[in-house]
Amino acid sequence: MTFALMRRHEAIFLEEPPSADFNDMLQGDVSIDEYLMSLDVEYPEFSRRMCCRLRNLHTKGKVIVQVEPFLKVLLGIHHFFAEGHTPDDLPKDAIEYPVYLAERNATGALLAYYRSAVVGSFEETLTAIIRFARLDAARFRLRDSLRAQALASLVGKFPSAYIEAGVIHYQLCQLLRQELPRQTRVRPVFLADFVFGSIYNKKAKL
Repeated sequence: MTFALMRRHEAIFLEEPPSADFNDMLQGDVSIDEYLMSLDVEYPEFSRRMCCRLRNLHTKGKVIVQVEPFLKVLLGIHHFFAEGHTPDDLPKDAIEYPVYLAERNATGALLAYYRSAVVGSFEETLTAIIRFARLDAARFRLRDSLRAQALASLVGKFPSAYIEAGVIHYQLCQLLRQELPRQTRVRPVFLADFVFGSIYNKKAKL
């Protein structure tokens, strides 16, 4: 279903940070397995099949771009720390600092919730999960805001575009409507609706 939608558009914007060998993989200059070996993928088989489909779309002339500024900045921060730097070395007036704070606060709250779920009372655990939910939502607001700004400068270059986004990024749809010209149509499609429709014998149109 995903690729049936992708085929209808001239450009495809993936929800992932840019990878050095991505374009070489699409063109066949780097094998898919070699490309995936350089990444920390959570579902290797899914990623392998995804790359096969994307390569096929590329041969049909589709423009495929990785756009995820928050994760791109976050990876840069990880490399920055790996070189021996500390959070105090991050420039306070650059995007790296709010990204660092959002990730640190949400991750810290999640760990606190895990700890409370094991040794804390029910009330303490409830308070901890509410705090995590709020900080996690703040992280996603920043993530969606950065992505909407990046996409706004790219989407208008094509007659139509497919933007990959998980359901938790629903705010992205609203932000794109704000960032893009008024005449631009932004239509969210929930792929899960088609899965549920097949289960309950209800037909849905892509």
